[in-house]
Amino acid sequence: MTCGTVLVIDDDQTFSEFLQEALSLEGYNVVVVPNGQAGLTAVREHEPNVILLDMQMPVLNGWAFLSAYCRQAAIQTPIIVMSGRANRPLNLPHVSGILPKPFKMQELVEMVARNM
Repeated sequence: MTCGTVLVIDDDQTFSEFLQEALSLEGYNVVVVPNGQAGLTAVREHEPNVILLDMQMPVLNGWAFLSAYCRQAAIQTPIIVMSGRANRPLNLPHVSGILPKPFKMQELVEMVARNM
């Protein structure tokens, strides 16, 4: 039995695999995609409970993903932004949390659990 589905949108394959393994051990179903364009498709296909979003990616970055995502009015999924540049102000719609990279895995697990 899973605790819910987490969608990871991040182009760093090693980091994404680490997140997938760690969150799977916590009981989550984890879907990983490499960019925002694939993320928009995955949102429709997998209906995640939480989205983990990197902001700096090729193809469709986090900012463009959020813009496109927000045009989909029926979507209410919480988004946790993971960014190495989280020291600058981020006033983003649908964003329920910000994790500055690097972060401790326990911080991530707690934030995901709070947003499920």
